[in-house]
Amino acid sequence: MADTLPSDVDANRDSALAIAVERGRAAWPSVLLEGPAFARYLVARAQSADALALLAVEDLYLAFGCAQGDAAALRAFVARLPQDAGAVISRIDPSPAFRDEVLQRLQVDLLVSVSGQPPAIAEYRGEGSLRAWVRAAAARRALALRGTAAEPPEAGLDPCLSGELDFIKVKYREQINQVLEEELAALPRRTRSLLRLHYVDGLGIDQLGAIYHVSRATAARWIARERSALTARVRQRLYARLRMEPAELDSLLRLVASGLRVSLERVLS
Repeated sequence: MADTLPSDVDANRDSALAIAVERGRAAWPSVLLEGPAFARYLVARAQSADALALLAVEDLYLAFGCAQGDAAALRAFVARLPQDAGAVISRIDPSPAFRDEVLQRLQVDLLVSVSGQPPAIAEYRGEGSLRAWVRAAAARRALALRGTAAEPPEAGLDPCLSGELDFIKVKYREQINQVLEEELAALPRRTRSLLRLHYVDGLGIDQLGAIYHVSRATAARWIARERSALTARVRQRLYARLRMEPAELDSLLRLVASGLRVSLERVLS
């Protein structure tokens, strides 16, 4: 029976959905999934053709197959699991026995349905690579198994990154703090004063505008500009120093941004 797209899909998305289905099949030729079912899975994650274009549809195809219990999809996912997650596990504990145990438990965490609920891999939404999502889950499982105390996730942070950030906080805290402190110390006096008033003394943009005789919009732009410039310099230095993979660097940047206020308060005080 020929595949047909679900009838409730907006006609403007039909072409994009058909292309997405074919992209998934081309990426995983051994995984034969029903086109209409995968199209509906995509529609639940993208409300327009533009939004669909931003999703990692090839990764979603494999994740969907795993969530459906497709044997070929499960075999493909498990086969690439050591490559996707092995490195982040080994950074937490390099022993082969620990790595193997985490990988085994990770398979259960992500692929096994509990109490009739879909397996955890169904929570992957395709907004980043499946590899980065798996690495985050691996870091969470490794930290839990090792008994490392994890700090609460930053407010507003994507939960799937929190485990990887826990690992990064432990391993790279000293480097992050050193780079931040050096960059803050190198700021011009006027910039340091502006940031000190905002981050240490707690003055809002209305109060800053009054002090500097500018509008509140200008004061807000100053704060945003200086924070953005500082973060960009920190990013460049961390990349040069640590040579992290893109997914790790993105997580590290989130950590830098969320910890900026604390570092500013400590250094500028």
